[in-house]
Amino acid sequence: LPTPVVNMRALMGEGAGASGRFVTVRINERVVALAFDTVLGIHNLNAQRTIGLPPLLKNVAGDTISQVSAKDSDLLLFLETSRIFPPG
Repeated sequence: LPTPVVNMRALMGEGAGASGRFVTVRINERVVALAFDTVLGIHNLNAQRTIGLPPLLKNVAGDTISQVSAKDSDLLLFLETSRIFPPG
């Protein structure tokens, strides 16, 4: 099966650009790839470290969220619960 790819730059309203790194995530029984310019690291986190971090979709336009929701509600739920982590 083909793996769907979400261009995170486009999702965040920054325009589509060339992505250098892909991070795959399992959402229920399928895999989705998230395309990023760079990946600074991979970390194991517990729920406590995510408290107070801003939501990933904080600055995403409502029409973009509606488009994702119409196509894939499981993906939207994953993105809505994701957080932005500061570098370092």
